[in-house]
Amino acid sequence: MDEDSNYRPPRTPIEARRLLTLAGLPLIDGFFLSFLLTGLWQEPGQALALGLVAFSGAGCFIAAMQLPGSFRQRLGWVTGVYVLIGLGALAISTAQPFFASILPENLHLFTGVFLLGLGLWLSGVGGLRKIASGIGFDAAVKVMIAASLVNGVIRGPVWRLSWDPALLGPVALAVAAGYSLTTVGTLLGLALSRAADQRPLNWGAAISLTLMGLSVLGVAVSSSLVIAPLVIGCLVTVTLAIQQAQSHSLPVSTSQPEV
Repeated sequence: MDEDSNYRPPRTPIEARRLLTLAGLPLIDGFFLSFLLTGLWQEPGQALALGLVAFSGAGCFIAAMQLPGSFRQRLGWVTGVYVLIGLGALAISTAQPFFASILPENLHLFTGVFLLGLGLWLSGVGGLRKIASGIGFDAAVKVMIAASLVNGVIRGPVWRLSWDPALLGPVALAVAAGYSLTTVGTLLGLALSRAADQRPLNWGAAISLTLMGLSVLGVAVSSSLVIAPLVIGCLVTVTLAIQQAQSHSLPVSTSQPEV
């Protein structure tokens, strides 16, 4: 029998599919479109924050840590995911006139509520999670989609594509920032066989998402302030993981004490 007939392409691990879902969520939930339509892309700091907090973040970092295989295989999965994210971001940027014609004018309100609620929920604090449920963040995306359909039927979609060359730099910066942070998670997962404490990273990501939600809603929040909690949470998680690995690698003495 021909060896080629027995060839089976490598299956995509569930961790890579989870990474693609998490990294691609901003393209689906309206966050990336709000980033374009509100003009946030004109500020490099906001593009950097979008990449670190939305295209990456705690979920992507942990998913990258859990990828199986060698470093080359893990890096291949991460690279493939962010190539797809980049292509999706470019496609949405090009179809911006179409989306602008069907999306409600207050799109940023839905996106801001979603980010606020997601940040509060990710904190893991019971009281904050109740607030997140109270503001209905989990339904914001569904309401946005329904409003877009109604708005599209009433106003009629604009079937036109347009590309602004000035968008290329901010979009590339955002995708590259997300790729870089997720790659750090890949390296940490390769170096450490034990799971890291995710709480500092989750707390940092929760604060960053909440601040970014406020920024989308029009509150003046600097991009450095949005990024700082996530970076600090990442550094604390990495430090704790290294300390944990070192403590488990210390030799255990079996000698009996002298009498």
